Amino acid sequence: DFDGPVDVQFEHFDESGIDRPLIDHFDQVARRYADRPAAADNIRTLTYDELRRWAYALARRVDQAAPPGRPIGILLPHNALFPVAALACVAAGRPYVPIDLKYPDARIQAIFQEAGLAAVILLGGTEAAQRVPESAVMIALGGIPAADEQPPAVPRSAEDMAVILYTSGSTGKPKGICNDQRAILQR
Repeated sequence: DFDGPVDVQFEHFDESGIDRPLIDHFDQVARRYADRPAAADNIRTLTYDELRRWAYALARRVDQAAPPGRPIGILLPHNALFPVAALACVAAGRPYVPIDLKYPDARIQAIFQEAGLAAVILLGGTEAAQRVPESAVMIALGGIPAADEQPPAVPRSAEDMAVILYTSGSTGKPKGICNDQRAILQR
């Protein structure tokens, strides 16, 4: 609704917030609404507190597995675990590259090559692992201890790259479109 929903209390986003890192905003919201649902699918519902803790625990694994600043692929179904992986990458100071499981193998290989992915997050024990280049570091999303209170201590700013989205390739070869954290916050 224009100017916020009429029947739901609505807080406008403070324009000065676009100068803060994305994960700072998320952390503030997650702590404020800790027991409220944040992400849900047909299998699970994660509260903001669970999402925050899972994302920070995974962020520590990403930080250990991948060099600073290098993009991380996310090869997951569209479910409640995707935001865990995306927030983990941002918290670890690595841009993420969503890779649709429906893409043909050739396209997945091309994205790995062009983006220079340092690692990929996927569900352990799934066929998705067979679609990943042998040289790629795989970070299995599963068995994450949801106990981390803080993200890894890495430098972060609103100018940092948050996500690289690949175009459909309708004009030829798919291209990676980079979005920094400020652009996402402005949206």
